[in-house]
Amino acid sequence: ASWLQTRAEQIYSDILDDNKERVSVTYDYVYNGQVIHSETIQAIEGSSMPASPQAGNSFIQLEAVGELPETITADCRATYRVTWNGPFTFTHTLADAHWYNLTIRSQYHVGMDDSEPYYPQIVDDQTLLEPAYQWAFGGDPFHIRIYNRATGLGQVLTLDGAVGNRVNAVMRSGDYSWDIRPNSDGFVLSPHNYPHVCINQIGGSGGPLQTWSDAASPSDNGSTFRILQEYEPDYVLGDANGDGKVTITDAVYVVNYILGQPAADFCEEAADLNGDNNITITDAVMIVNIILGQGQNVKEQNLKELRLKLQHLPEPQ
Repeated sequence: ASWLQTRAEQIYSDILDDNKERVSVTYDYVYNGQVIHSETIQAIEGSSMPASPQAGNSFIQLEAVGELPETITADCRATYRVTWNGPFTFTHTLADAHWYNLTIRSQYHVGMDDSEPYYPQIVDDQTLLEPAYQWAFGGDPFHIRIYNRATGLGQVLTLDGAVGNRVNAVMRSGDYSWDIRPNSDGFVLSPHNYPHVCINQIGGSGGPLQTWSDAASPSDNGSTFRILQEYEPDYVLGDANGDGKVTITDAVYVVNYILGQPAADFCEEAADLNGDNNITITDAVMIVNIILGQGQNVKEQNLKELRLKLQHLPEPQ
């Protein structure tokens, strides 16, 4: 009898709630001084202020900006400052890139294959040093861009078709980004607004990297990525002469290398800025872009020297 009474009271309360006015509560999330994401929910007029829908996301820490109302009487907004607590450091430029080895399904290393789709597999430590097995994460906590070192920051991980089941995850030029969510043992990656579509190692061990559209996907081990380790090179990207700084001298070093006049202290790994395993004029240009982005005072004489050397470069094949 007590159970029936409780259930009846709940149904009656639900009926009353259905007849109450609804108001909109919009949550704005600020990261690095900019609103990067907003979401709106409906709440019952006169109810307590609902917690942010992101309150359970362990990858971010939320700090309310200003006082939040205790009771909602009209449409309102709540602003939160976001701090990233996720498993990786964001990459913004090649010069500050953080490259990681990833696993999926506990032990299968994620790499970019020469053909598509990509097949995660168990590889040795030496293979993990290859650019194809190194990944970086750009964007912000609500828009994750995924880079592979073999293609630099010029391509991102995306889908080769419309969002659905068993669509290949591949590297392409563009500005594609993902939702990231923690689960019990790592994190999952989903297209925006598709929480039950996750990148997965389809079909179990040895399967390809494709999407799986299923309510179980976000908690499935086959959808779970883990950071294995961060690749920490012993050089500064762009520092072709190894003096610990990226300057116009490094661009000249690259041009000399292309002309067949490499210096004894030339560092090929540091000079390969786009990670394509070739030293080309593109790398020299990228070094100049790094310098200009850092606001260094580039002497005109140095630029003249670089221009003269560029004139002697062979025509691209």
